[in-house]
Amino acid sequence: MKDKISTLVVALVFLSVSFVLSSCGGGGGGGSDDSATPSPTDSYLLFYGDNSSPDTSGDGLFKIQNGALWLLKIINSSGKSQTQNFTPFGEKYIFSACGALGCEPWITDGTPEGTNLLANLNLINDSNPQEYTLFKNTIYFSANDGVHGVELWRTDGTETGTVMVKNIGIEDESLLVPQPINGNPHDLTVFGDHLYFVANDIDYQGYGTGIELWKTDGTEVGTVIVKNIAIEDPDNQTNDPDTSIDSSPNQLMVFNDFLYFVANDGQYGTEHYGSELWKSDGTEANTTIVKDIGINPLSNLFSYDALPEQLTVFNGMLYFFADDGLTGFEPWRTDGTELNTVQVANVGIDTDGPFPTATNNLTYWTEMRDWLYFAADDGFSGVELWRTNGLSTAMVLDINPLDGDSVVPGRDDVFYVLNGQLLFFANDGTHGFEPWLSDGTFLGTRLLADIYSTPINLPLTADGLTFLTEYQRRLYFTANDGLTGRELWSTDGTTVGTWVLSDIGPGYESGYSDAFGPSVIDGELFFSAFDGAINLGHGVEMWSTLGNETDTLLVEDLNPGAQNDGVLKAVPLPLP
Repeated sequence: MKDKISTLVVALVFLSVSFVLSSCGGGGGGGSDDSATPSPTDSYLLFYGDNSSPDTSGDGLFKIQNGALWLLKIINSSGKSQTQNFTPFGEKYIFSACGALGCEPWITDGTPEGTNLLANLNLINDSNPQEYTLFKNTIYFSANDGVHGVELWRTDGTETGTVMVKNIGIEDESLLVPQPINGNPHDLTVFGDHLYFVANDIDYQGYGTGIELWKTDGTEVGTVIVKNIAIEDPDNQTNDPDTSIDSSPNQLMVFNDFLYFVANDGQYGTEHYGSELWKSDGTEANTTIVKDIGINPLSNLFSYDALPEQLTVFNGMLYFFADDGLTGFEPWRTDGTELNTVQVANVGIDTDGPFPTATNNLTYWTEMRDWLYFAADDGFSGVELWRTNGLSTAMVLDINPLDGDSVVPGRDDVFYVLNGQLLFFANDGTHGFEPWLSDGTFLGTRLLADIYSTPINLPLTADGLTFLTEYQRRLYFTANDGLTGRELWSTDGTTVGTWVLSDIGPGYESGYSDAFGPSVIDGELFFSAFDGAINLGHGVEMWSTLGNETDTLLVEDLNPGAQNDGVLKAVPLPLP
């Protein structure tokens, strides 16, 4: 159980730290005097950092605004505040942080006096608020107050206006100390005039419908289950009909005036479908399966899970990957009707018969120039670049014809569209994993740059390659050339226009840090970097650049020392 020290002590710590920092003329994030404090309506970058070495001041919330670094509040003077989940709320931001009173919801308007604990929901431990979602000018989230378990809450930005919406998982009130039962609301999604989410209404006696789709209008009485999709088969003697089973809805998204999601209605009986694509207009009657894609080829007495995934909208249709039980995981599309829910193409020809085991490594839809691109394995060429417009589906190029896979499978950052070109990481079997680009044609698909060009230790994996952000019509990414370590690179989509920004970590030491991805604020690119433990030794700190080596500079050594990281996590928050 977390110790809960008094708010007075925290206030005194913050006041003393603020005095010391301001007297340093901006050192350690103090900024300048109050008269120079920028307007909170300007764009700024918030970040979670540590300005102590040793940890005498503590860690908390800082910001970059108008090129200067400012301290907003020391949130935790004796540990890590784990600041995260920033969510815009009017001209303020709701976020989660761990301070003297535990891990609770906080609020900030970008000023020190406007950065405060919103509410101490859990008096004895952490409420761990998650999934902040704006709905009808109110922020909804899940939290654990220590009494009711993880339930749905809402806030209007004030302490008194932060309340639980409904206790969905009911505990035994007859006990002297009732044990919390988690409703565990998640996947909060706004659709029409309701907020939809997934929750578990099982009570302390084990009764309820299980994990199902719910909706709320913000009131307790208006928080109800949409439909009990997974109902136990009463004719199946191996299962207790009174025992609930879970449909476990997931991947909620809005398309064509319906809420689409994937759910499992159960495994037994001829009228059960397994894991399939569903849709709902918010009523029980119109919450229906779109199509039973997964057909058991051996017996209609048992369902087969189609397991739809990676739902995306393209050209007025909903595309996804699914397994029909015969052809394996393939691209599908639907307009929401059973008739027009069809397989786009059978990319991977499987000879295993029913229940093919190959997933074809389908991953990451990306739209460019009226085509939808994805990575797939046809069973012969390995994982390669493919595209479809819904009518025509084909491999763009077999990049690695000898050794199989070329495109990185299973990552959500495989592709990036820059200036009308598709950039991706691939291995042609000769250069190792490098950045490639394509205009969608066979002849227009080529190696962008051979970054790791040393004669040995070719990059056999793409672990050090990550697309980050676009700045001044250039794409910034991380790469290792075998000489300078993992650094920040940029490209305009041409070979001659691809270069390392700066060797921030001298020699083979890696300079780029994963504290957060680069973010553009007021025309300047900010990012976290590590300039080398052996050489300069600033730890992970905030850097900025105007896109060239000369103007790539350390903003401030927030936490002095080679192994002391000042920047721990950051997020760009331009105010409306």
